[in-house]
Order: sequence, then C-alpha cells, then structure tokens
Amino acid sequence: MEGLESKGPSPAPTGVGHRPDDSTMPIYEYACEQCHEVFEELVVRRSDEGEVRCPACSSATVARVMSKPAQSRSGGSSAGGGCGPVG
Repeated sequence: MEGLESKGPSPAPTGVGHRPDDSTMPIYEYACEQCHEVFEELVVRRSDEGEVRCPACSSATVARVMSKPAQSRSGGSSAGGGCGPVG
C-alpha cells in the first residue's frame, strides 16, 4: 500500500507512567518559615506542593529554596574535562 511505509521505530508512548528521563527525580529543597528547618521533599506533581509539611514541626508554612547543583562524580582526574578555558 502506498503511504504506509515504516519510517523507523515509533516514538515512546506518552501519558501515565511515562517519564522522559528516569535518571532524575523531582526532589526540591524547602525551608520551614516556623522553625527554619531546611529539608528535601519528593514532589511528583506540582499540585502536590501544597501538601508539603516540615518534618521537624509539621508546619505547612514552607518555601522552596534554591539548591546547590549536584556535582558530577564521574571518574578520571580532576584536571581538565570540566567547563572552563583551555590552554
């Protein structure tokens, strides 16, 4: 039949259960405005963010804070291979 030829593998399905990158998890860092505890929380859906509670005092008055980026722990020497000027 004309027009029905295969053009390679079909794309991965989207929807429930599909995560484009299984190596990352949405873990956010929060600070409690009551007791100032800083903690991490797994938040899968943005709508779940309203349910975040401080593990120390159970307060819902928390704010997301900027976290330090994770450092790569790849093997090799510490000289070269990173971002920065060469030579």
